[in-house]
This record gives sequence, C-alpha cells and structure tokens, in this order.
Amino acid sequence: MIVRTYFRCSTCQHPHVVRIGVGHEEYQSHKFPCRNCSEEMVVALLLDQERGGAMPEAVENAEEIGRDDAASVVNVHANFVIPEDQQHVDGTFPHMQMMHDMATEAEKRGSFVSYADIPDHRLGARPFRRPDYSAEWKGLKKAWTLHRNGKDKLSRRQVEAGSTAYYSDEPLNDIADWVWRFVMMLGGPHYATISSAGAASSTIRPCTRSSAISARSASTTAHLKCTAGLSPSASSASRRARLARPAFHQPAFQRQASQDRTSPAPARPVVRPRYAV
Repeated sequence: MIVRTYFRCSTCQHPHVVRIGVGHEEYQSHKFPCRNCSEEMVVALLLDQERGGAMPEAVENAEEIGRDDAASVVNVHANFVIPEDQQHVDGTFPHMQMMHDMATEAEKRGSFVSYADIPDHRLGARPFRRPDYSAEWKGLKKAWTLHRNGKDKLSRRQVEAGSTAYYSDEPLNDIADWVWRFVMMLGGPHYATISSAGAASSTIRPCTRSSAISARSASTTAHLKCTAGLSPSASSASRRARLARPAFHQPAFQRQASQDRTSPAPARPVVRPRYAV
C-alpha cells in the first residue's frame, strides 16, 4: 500500500509528492533531503493496523499542502530500499517485485507457507504475526531493565504480557527465552531449520553488572597470561621481554605516545592524526 501525500519544504517552499510505502508498525517516519535546497525533511505516518487507516504527518522542516503537479517525486518505504533509479519515479512499485523475489526464494528452499494454511489461532502470534518488532522491543527492553534493577515481579509481568501479545501459541518461559526468540525472529535465518532451540535458549541469561564484571575480569586475566606466554621453563629475561610488550587493549596511538616519551626526538617533525574524544 502506498500513501501519497504532498509536502513542501519549510525552508525554501519547494513542493514534494511523497509516496510512502506502508510498513507493519504503528508509526513510521522518513527522512530525505529537499530536492531544491537539500535541507533534511522529516515526515511520518500514524497507522491503524487493525482497521487499515493511515494519517500522514509533517514532523520537521515540512508542511502538508494540497496537490501540486509541479512537485518533485520522492519514494520511500518502511520495509524495502528504493532502487536509485526509481527514487524519483512516479507510479513505480519496486517493493512488489522484491516481495515476489522473496516468496520465490522461500518456495525454492521449502519454507514458503500459504496464508490459507495458517490456523486462525496462530495468525496473531509469531512467526505469522505481522513483524511489528519495534513494539515488541519496547516490552522486552522494559522487562530486561526491570530484571537488572532487581524488580523480578514487575519483570515477570512484562514477560507474561509479551507472551500473550506475541507468543500466545507457544508461551514464553522467561526473559531469556524472550531474548532468544526475539533475536531469532528479527535477524535469524528464516530459510534454515534451527534444531535444539530449547537447549540454545537455556544458555542465554540476562546480563547483570556483577556477571559482566566477573566475565570481563576472567577474560582479561586469561588474555594477559596468554599474551605474556609465561611457562615454568621460560627464562627470567624472556619473561621480562614478553611482559614488556603492550597490552592487547592499548590503542596504537597510546603505544606510539609512550614510545615517544622514552625515545630520542626524531630528526624531522612527525605529523600525527588527531583523535576525537
């Protein structure tokens, strides 16, 4: 579905007809440079996914106007990248071809599922629910932060709400299970069969500050031992030479600065890059 709306740039008053491809979220915004003065314009759509409504909105450096046949064409989409040669072409629907290509590839790999074959009770649950991952992430993020702050009861309520909203057919076990499923749904290989999902899920646990510090300390200690290369048979001189090497995490420019302080001045000036903080 394409929502066709006219906006003009608030800076130079140049008109644009923005053809916005509708996505799966409740809200989507788009940024693009004005086709005349190149100042960034921001427009958005407020969507009612249940009833199919869409309301355009001028967000920044943009004003909604009436039809203008001289307006520059701008094509944007929430889920698909517009090919460069079609970004300013009116009446084009590149996402249709992309959707066809995706369906063809899925059919080749045996992962294509017909809408008619999906049971009614599974239509509102992952993986058959519309991919509204931004909305799901808000709930998952809240559950995670509550857990990290020691509010386990409140965190559990968020997990239960997320389970009802997104995984009603296969309820979530805990927050680790939610993290696993969310990541796999968002960026997993949908054409491959994932086995032992339960075992993999059990290895994921929410990261706390104490566990992160412990893991970092253990990793640093192990690495320093490996870097130093100490062994019972190593000579004292060899040990000192290896320990004198810079640590793996020391940036190159810091090692260079350390060497400059202990070595004679160079015969000619050396220009070093500046590093932004």
